[in-house]
Amino acid sequence: MVNLVIVSHSAQLGEGVGALARQMLMGDGCKIAIAAGIDDPENPIGTDPIKVMEAIESVADTDHVLVMMDIGSALLSAETALELLDPAIAAKVRLCAAPLVEGTLAATVSAAAGADIERVICDAMNALDAKCEQLGLPSPSTARPTSAEFAPDADAHSVAIVVKNPNGIHVRPASRLVSALSGFNADMWLEKNGKCVVPDSLNQIALLQVRCNDTLRLIAKGEQAEDALAAFKQLAAENFDMACDLMRETQCSAAWAWHHVLSDLSQQYLQLDDPYLQARYIDIDDLLSRSLQYLTGETAQIPAFIRPTILVAEVIYPSTVLQLDPKTIKGICLRDGSEASHPAIIARAMGLCW
Repeated sequence: MVNLVIVSHSAQLGEGVGALARQMLMGDGCKIAIAAGIDDPENPIGTDPIKVMEAIESVADTDHVLVMMDIGSALLSAETALELLDPAIAAKVRLCAAPLVEGTLAATVSAAAGADIERVICDAMNALDAKCEQLGLPSPSTARPTSAEFAPDADAHSVAIVVKNPNGIHVRPASRLVSALSGFNADMWLEKNGKCVVPDSLNQIALLQVRCNDTLRLIAKGEQAEDALAAFKQLAAENFDMACDLMRETQCSAAWAWHHVLSDLSQQYLQLDDPYLQARYIDIDDLLSRSLQYLTGETAQIPAFIRPTILVAEVIYPSTVLQLDPKTIKGICLRDGSEASHPAIIARAMGLCW
């Protein structure tokens, strides 16, 4: 495991970079400590070797500690801190020359995904590649090249999704994607318009420059390929945790954010041309209803029926059909429904008229 220390001349800058980096974390795969500014109210800009040493010690319960620095005396303070540390701890520490903001974000995602120290440093050092490519500038690094085209072999499987995040796959969704795929024993490639990358770092995903309404395809082969594809599809269905982004940006409640995101996803299914896929909208509405009940503490009660009954309703959720007793409910009549929907499929399997 790799933990990080952020060293900056400015306490505000250090805390800000730390706050950004912590938003990349899923779980406790990487600890972050900050040593920024000096304790002088009149001249707070500067770095303190003792602060750096204490920050390193606070996250030294790991295999390696990577120190990210801004400029000038930050490097000198980090080098001095190494001399002050217990040799056993100092041996775990590596100083990184990557840009503070981009490098720290890339290193955080890589470390949280379980990468070793060399890979974490590599990802941090290559953190400017995506920005350079977007601006049409030469890459300053020797990052792994992406393939212009990729032709999967017969053993590979794939799933394609349309990205609906308004800002595309920016840094937070990309970090969720790296985290979600990192645990699978499979070879994976992420493809957009024929260009492929390995989805194991922020840098690689950023090189695809995925925008809203772009089609993104995950290609996988290996022992857990199907599991990886299912995880990718589930994450896409959740709009790459867009509900969490919405809560951060608008300071709204979890219930409101979840309702907003899943309602939008349900409408996307309704607008599809394929009748079978279009009918899946009711599954999203069912998930929304049940999760909102959980978030709000409310429960939905199904009436008890004592005589043979035909149930008439606007719509009905799959989970509701499963709770019906076929001894009393003999059929379902809906104002709005589809033969291809899961409520219809379940009802027919239970012997109910539809």
